[in-house]
This record gives sequence, C-alpha cells and structure tokens, in this order.
Amino acid sequence: MRFLRRGFTAARQFGFFALSVLLLALSSLWFIRAAISAGGLDLWASVAVGQAVGALGAIVVGYGWSVSGPVRVAAAQMQLERSREFADAFALRTLILAVATMAVALAIFLLPEVDVGLGLLGALPVMVIALSASFYFVGLASPSLLFWMETIPRAAFTAAAAFLLLTDSITVPFALAVQLLGNLCAVLLSGTYVLRSGLWRVWMRSSRSDGFLTLLRRQRQGLASALLAAFFSNAPMLIVTFVAPAIVAPFSVVDRLAKQMLAGSSPVTAVLQGWVPREGVSAVARRARVALAISWLAGVFVALVVAISARPLVHWVAAGEVEPGPLISVLMGSFVGLFLVQNAVSYAGLAAQGRLGVANRSMLVCTPIGLVLVGVLASPLGVVGVLTGICAGMLAACVWQSVAVLR
Repeated sequence: MRFLRRGFTAARQFGFFALSVLLLALSSLWFIRAAISAGGLDLWASVAVGQAVGALGAIVVGYGWSVSGPVRVAAAQMQLERSREFADAFALRTLILAVATMAVALAIFLLPEVDVGLGLLGALPVMVIALSASFYFVGLASPSLLFWMETIPRAAFTAAAAFLLLTDSITVPFALAVQLLGNLCAVLLSGTYVLRSGLWRVWMRSSRSDGFLTLLRRQRQGLASALLAAFFSNAPMLIVTFVAPAIVAPFSVVDRLAKQMLAGSSPVTAVLQGWVPREGVSAVARRARVALAISWLAGVFVALVVAISARPLVHWVAAGEVEPGPLISVLMGSFVGLFLVQNAVSYAGLAAQGRLGVANRSMLVCTPIGLVLVGVLASPLGVVGVLTGICAGMLAACVWQSVAVLR
C-alpha cells in the first residue's frame, strides 16, 4: 500500500507538471504558426535567432537556480529557508537581467541578416521568465501551484497573441510584446505568492550577511551546468547563421519544434529533481541510480514519439513551408531524447549527489566535438548535418554522466 501511495503521488505530480508543459507547448506552437502565417518564414527566422540568443541570456539570468534550486528547496526543513532561497534568487537575478539584456542586444546587432528589433523582441520574453519561481515549485513538489501561478498567465497571453495574429488584429512585433506581458505577469504573480508580500520587499528579505558575492560563488556549478547545456542547445542556430544562412529559416522551425517537444518532456526531470534528495543523504546514491534508469527509458520513449510525430507537426507549424524527410524526423527524436536524458541525469542524479562538476566536465569536452561537427556538416548536408552534430556531442555527454552516476 505504501508503494501504491507513492506511485499515485508521483503520477499525480507528473501529470500536473505535464499539463503545465502541454499548455505552454501548444500555445507556443500555435503562436509560431500564427507568426509564420502573418509575417512569413524569413521574418520568423529573425525571431527564432533572437530567441536562441535570449535563451543563452536567460541561463545567465537564472544563474543556476534551475539546477541547484529545486534540490535546495526540497532539502530545506523550514519554510523560512525556502522563502529565503527564492528571495535571494529573485534579487540577484533581477540585477543580472539588466546587464544580460544589454549583452544580448549587442549580440543580436552583430549577427548577420537578422532584424535587430524582431530579434530583441523574441529574446526578451525568454529572458524575463528566468526570474520566475518555477524552481521553488519544483523543489516543493507542487505542480499545481506552478500551473496556476505561471502556466496559466503565460499560456493565456501567448494564445491571445496567436489569435490576434491570425485575425490580422496586430502585427508580429505587437504579438511578441503581448507574450512578454504574459511572462511578466507570471513572474509577478508567482513571486508575490511565494513571499506573501509585495515584491518590493524581496530586496529587503534577500539581504544576507554573506552578501551577493557568496551567492555568486555558491551558484557557479549550477550556472555552468545550465549554461553549457543551453549553449550546446542554442549555439547551432548561431553557427548556421554564419556558415549556412540558406538553411536558417527551415532549421529555425525544426529547432524550435524540437525544443518545444523537449520542454514537453521536462516533467520527468522536474519530478526526479524533487524526488532524489527527499529522503536524505543516505538514500541519494540509490535513488540517483533509479533516476538514471528512468531517465534513459523516458528518453528512448520520447525519442520514438517525436520521430513518429515530427513530420506532420513541422508541416503544420511551418504553415506548409517546410517538409522534413524521414531522416530529419529520426534525428529530431534523437535530439529530444538525448537532451532529456542529459537534463535528468545531471539536474537530478548528479546535482543531488553534489557532483555537478562531473556534468560540467563532460559538457566541456563533448560540446566542442558536437559544435565542430555542426559547423562542418551544416553546409554540405543542411539540416541533417546540423542535427547529426548535435546528437553526436550529446550522446557522448550522456554516456559520460551515466557512468559517473553508476560509480
């Protein structure tokens, strides 16, 4: 009976996390299709490039709390510790956001054949949501709070923007502004709920005797882990922009859809992040191995689902302007499955063991291999070459990290 109760609790948590991700994915895919229909594939390419650069900026803004935050919240014994963790995170990340926004704007300006205004508007919603309390809700194992406080406002505003685009009520830049407003509402609503007070008090509550410098040092492994994974995920778009600009438009659709599908599998990582450290240090090694097995099984299953559904989904999202072949569909599935395994193994297994340094070393070695392959294969093989390079580098990292967990 105890086993059944635990299984039911885990299934309920997974289901609520999955519902959040499903709503966000559906609204986002609808938004992409509406933007392509309203402005064309070339216009969307500038937005997609901006989102790729913004995703890297968002990792800097998040500063590793998405990796180490859930573990700290799950292990905390008192509510005061949990609230302090979020207050520290919000205050520091807000300061970083101002600097990161300027850096992202400069990076977009330097990229060739990218509309700077559209690129920046595509980047801002991605960066702002890095301030959210999602890591707090994941560590608390409370997907229902995440659903009501963050998912609903984000999905509602994104869907509204897509609807307005399809009815020719607004243009793509205004639609991106609506999406940004939804993300701001989600950040404000979730932050206010966590602290039970006005957000201006976050700055007072986050004052620590050891200061922000200690926080910066403490979070460096989590930041490095998240940044390396995000860099490997988003750098191919930037490489393609330079070495094979002719395939930027079709690859932007394939890349974005694959990442949305990866986001759809994130409940696996979210549930494991809160589960592995919950019974204390003595159970972490055993639970980390169980999490490893679950991660690989889930990765293979998700890869098969994505490979089967990729072709009709790409056709629909691109409004018929992109038609992927069977090989691209298989590589998309491998992309999503391998990234799922890497996220779950490093963020749940290795993070709970206090061994994020192992994950970071594996990514530092394997990421350059994959990116070199992307640069070499993009021009002769197109989208197939880009996806092949990504999957090769990520497979090597997954094997390395899996061995580390088993040992």
